[in-house]
Amino acid sequence: MSDAAVFASQFVNIVGKEATVNMCVGDGNGAFVVAELCEALVRGDLVEEKATVKEWFGAKVVQEIEAGQAKGKRVLLEKIALL
Repeated sequence: MSDAAVFASQFVNIVGKEATVNMCVGDGNGAFVVAELCEALVRGDLVEEKATVKEWFGAKVVQEIEAGQAKGKRVLLEKIALL
């Protein structure tokens, strides 16, 4: 497993849903970080973690991201869609 995949897995398990989602909604400044997290989960083929993060970013949260002003939200939405 690559270093990115290990980091992504640990991020999901340690940081958790609330903090991760909060990084992305409104004026959240973590959109690029979470986009790279999603990318690492996909590249690392981390099935369980991908499913977890996909669940975190359901339709309601995606709408909040779309309505927000976070820089990188388009990139984030593309990466979420890959999950």
